[in-house]
Amino acid sequence: MKSLKETIAQKRKQMEEKKQQFNTKYITNAQLKQMEIEKEKEREKEREKEKEKEKEKKEEEEKREEEEEEEKREGETRTTTRTRTIKNEINEKKVEEEKESKLPRNEVIKRLRALSQPIILFAETDFDREKRLRVLESRAEIGLQEGQRNDWNALLKQIQQSDIDHEQQQVSAEISDQIQPTSLKRSKKEPPLQLKHRIPHCPEDEIHFYLYNLLDEWEIYVNEQFDSKKRTPQAREAIGRVKQTKNYITPLFDLLEKRNLEPVIVSRVHEIVLNMKKREYVHANDIYLRLAIGNAPWPIGVTMVGIHERSAREKIFTNHVAHILNDERQRKYIQSIKRLITCAQTLYPTDPSKSVLN
Repeated sequence: MKSLKETIAQKRKQMEEKKQQFNTKYITNAQLKQMEIEKEKEREKEREKEKEKEKEKKEEEEKREEEEEEEKREGETRTTTRTRTIKNEINEKKVEEEKESKLPRNEVIKRLRALSQPIILFAETDFDREKRLRVLESRAEIGLQEGQRNDWNALLKQIQQSDIDHEQQQVSAEISDQIQPTSLKRSKKEPPLQLKHRIPHCPEDEIHFYLYNLLDEWEIYVNEQFDSKKRTPQAREAIGRVKQTKNYITPLFDLLEKRNLEPVIVSRVHEIVLNMKKREYVHANDIYLRLAIGNAPWPIGVTMVGIHERSAREKIFTNHVAHILNDERQRKYIQSIKRLITCAQTLYPTDPSKSVLN
């Protein structure tokens, strides 16, 4: 009903408007046709306006496209000119570099080989190679050329060089008896005098005395087993292992003399020494593993929540910690203790049940 009423009201309004235009009560068909013709004329005018607007838009778009094309052309011409200028500059620099390069090519190659560097790199010119050589030589003067090297390989090279020097001395001297061979053999030294003044039952002194003597015996054993005149790679490795353990274990001796070693490590190393004296190498190896790796699970995340302690929290303390991970220096002297255990097993053999399989 509402929609019908609305449509009726709209038609009444339209009729009233038409009556107001012609000032009459009734409208004829001719008047209606005139009104339709006028409406069509208005529509045509609107269409013409829309067409004119579309033409203007098209013209603007064409102008924009032309301007963009001109800008692209100008940009291409600029880039081409820039590339040409850059190429010319590069060629000029190459010519100048070739003029500036003073060293000949053979000399540069010799110096690079002496520094154990590649002779030429990919897409490298003579000037670049000479420049790289200068940088490498400057680093070598400062001490940055070699970088981090393997201690073990450096030690083996040092031993090999000492053997070569020893052979040259023997050839030049003609008398082999007058020359002292560069070997590990030496008279068995007594321990330092500071140990004699300490308390004899102190665990630090006992550890120091035993490990020091064991190192001397290992040196003599290795030197007697391998001839100094004919050094094989196996002999060099054995001698290098002895020298490396001596270097690694010196911080432990210093800490034992100054009584600065941690009590947990002292107790464990003392147990290792006592078992080595009894030739119980299996027990000594077990104590070493406890010292190095630890026998407790490593805590991840929160270990203490609330007021009360959690169960098995006492396993996290220092008695069960892996001390080998604390410091690099600790790792080295604890590793040298393991080597001394295997050395004592070879020097002082025991039953197979008490020895560790290697």
